[in-house]
Amino acid sequence: MIQKLIFSDVDGCLINGEHADFVLINDYLQRVANHGFTLILASAKTASEIIKLNTQINLPGPFIVENGAGILFKDNPQISNQEIVNLDNYYLLKLVSAKPDVQALSSFCPKTSLLTQMSDQNLCSITGLSLENATLAKTRFFTEPIYIQNLTDAALRLLKSRLRKAKFYFIQTNKFLHVYLHKNIHKASAIRFLQHHYYQNKLCRCSAIGDSFNDYSMLNLCHQAYFITQTPAAEYPKRWHILPKINLTGWQMAIEMIIRAG
Repeated sequence: MIQKLIFSDVDGCLINGEHADFVLINDYLQRVANHGFTLILASAKTASEIIKLNTQINLPGPFIVENGAGILFKDNPQISNQEIVNLDNYYLLKLVSAKPDVQALSSFCPKTSLLTQMSDQNLCSITGLSLENATLAKTRFFTEPIYIQNLTDAALRLLKSRLRKAKFYFIQTNKFLHVYLHKNIHKASAIRFLQHHYYQNKLCRCSAIGDSFNDYSMLNLCHQAYFITQTPAAEYPKRWHILPKINLTGWQMAIEMIIRAG
């Protein structure tokens, strides 16, 4: 039997900051399940943020967190040779062993531009998160995001160059550069891990929905790719479905197209 999987980004797709229409979202999630699909969230969010979000949408999981550095499960996945920690009655499987040292990164940028070192008020102002959710966003196991939205293009290129020379690895989102200690970690690597170790190489047909740079790897990996953007550009891969809408409206369009494709 073919496993029909939908990997969906969260911010800019299901929700926009603190704004979410959970009645509408849950209606679509029920339709997804009724048509035999499993929806898997694949996000830059932390495990703690996803756990809180799932109290509203009650997905069975798994969930890809911190841009592919970890995978969250409701039940123990019983995957050997992987470190798994308990977190609020969930199980967090670690695909990387540690996160970058704050002191080491502060030599590349102001310490206050590191997400975990920002004041709660500043982080709320930058991201639109509530105070509670800002605290959850700081509960990180794998990545240290650097705020980049106030950098010029030249300054951002220089920062990336210096990080590469120091053997740091990173994935860019709209506002942050998420820094890792390990290379080849992204949403696609987590999807491959799930296919091999969790779905045990069963035949899977995968679709992906995203809206940012950090979604490119999973969009390129999956059979069907849906990219939500208000600025369509010629350089996107031709096989991607470009949806010129934002947030939940674009996500709804993608879900409708995936269901119709079967």
